[in-house]
Amino acid sequence: MSYRARIKYTPAQKQEIWGRWKKGESLSSIGRLFDRPPIRKRSKRVLTQSERE
Repeated sequence: MSYRARIKYTPAQKQEIWGRWKKGESLSSIGRLFDRPPIRKRSKRVLTQSERE
């Protein structure tokens, strides 16, 4: 499994993250703000659409 490089956030960015979190924003929306959405990929065990039919 490969991991993404760790990002060092500036104090202003940290303040922005925590401020949005305290206001009730979701972690995914905060991640999108900083271009950090989770990378989604299907399991290799899942059948493709053509295999299901």
